[in-house]
Amino acid sequence: MGKIKVRLKAHRRIYIHNDIGNAVFYFKKRVDERVAKDDREGVGLEIIAGLTLLAFEVEAKFNFLGYKLVARVIQNEG
Repeated sequence: MGKIKVRLKAHRRIYIHNDIGNAVFYFKKRVDERVAKDDREGVGLEIIAGLTLLAFEVEAKFNFLGYKLVARVIQNEG
């Protein structure tokens, strides 16, 4: 039997703000666990990392919402 070549195409929507939000949640959970175990060495660095990602998440959400709103306004004008 011969080989069969198959080409798959898929359309995916990647929303980076969701990925960044998951990373923020991870850092928050990790910090909470370490504080509960009284393991405070380096926890400040994880807090800073989480807060930095939180800022990027907020920016990404505003960019996403702005894009959607501008697209809607352009669609309604046309």
